[in-house]
Amino acid sequence: MSDSRDAMNERRLAVVHDYAGLMDALRERIRELKITLETADSISGLQSGYTAKLLTPVPLRAIGRVSLGPLLTCLGLKLIVVEDLNAFKRIESRLTKRRRPARNASDMLATQKQQRPRFPKGSEFASFMNARRTLKLDPSQRSAIARKAAQARWARVKAAGNLG
Repeated sequence: MSDSRDAMNERRLAVVHDYAGLMDALRERIRELKITLETADSISGLQSGYTAKLLTPVPLRAIGRVSLGPLLTCLGLKLIVVEDLNAFKRIESRLTKRRRPARNASDMLATQKQQRPRFPKGSEFASFMNARRTLKLDPSQRSAIARKAAQARWARVKAAGNLG
């Protein structure tokens, strides 16, 4: 009920179809409010000068998931996503349907971070490359590496309290 009441008091400021349009709408809102970019920084909690980097004609930074919310809030804006039927009709024939329907939106995304293999070309390749590296070292360098490894092993033994 309150959503429909709020919608009656809302004014459409811009229709945005891409990132450049969003930037133009944000710049226009700052001009409309007659505030400085520094004021937007301090109200939004962004670092000093950050809004200028975001909204300059050739941006030095891009609005991301950290800065979008605070910037919209400080300008008294919100984003509403609506279906663009004209655009959808143009691309609808190129869409391929899923074989199995997704239960919800999160099913379409990977639920776990993909782990990169520690040795992308295999552990045998890693062993080979380590041997090549070792051959390039002179005896004093090999000795220093071995000494450091032994000290690290003994440090773990001492920390565990397993001194025979």
